[in-house]
Amino acid sequence: AGAPFDLNPHLNYTQRTVAPSVRDQSIGDPRAVVVSADGTKAFAAGLGSSSVIAFNPTTGARLATTFVGEGPTGLALDGTRNLLFALNRFEGTVSVLNAGTLQEVSRAGFFDPTPDTVRKGRPFLYDTHLASGLGQASCGSCHIDARMDQLSWDLGDPSGTVKAFDQTCNGVVARSE
Repeated sequence: AGAPFDLNPHLNYTQRTVAPSVRDQSIGDPRAVVVSADGTKAFAAGLGSSSVIAFNPTTGARLATTFVGEGPTGLALDGTRNLLFALNRFEGTVSVLNAGTLQEVSRAGFFDPTPDTVRKGRPFLYDTHLASGLGQASCGSCHIDARMDQLSWDLGDPSGTVKAFDQTCNGVVARSE
């Protein structure tokens, strides 16, 4: 195995925020990875960025990026037919991609029994390009599956004035107790 690498090498983590065009290059909240049979290409699904990337599994070099339906959480590679399938959980679809070019060939819907309020609200918890200063982390990165994180949150004085929005943590300061 090679040395660890960053799937978002374009980011400077000393910055609190970057331009939306840079943020959109980030793969956010990766959930699934598949590797080609010959080990020369890997793919990752970004739940929060609604994207799939192709990269070199040894060096981490980004080979391609494509946007798919909302919330990709699973990948399956059919090397024989050169197809990559992405399960877009929030959208209730499966994207079929050309594994060589990462172009979407088709998209098919499936039945999703999730209640409308959950289906419409869930993407906001995970949208890394909307709610993250760098585009790689979401509220759901800490609040896994929207569960409690066991942190006490100081939300300020409710009778005070509204503070300016802070991209790093949505203006909320967390502290462990």
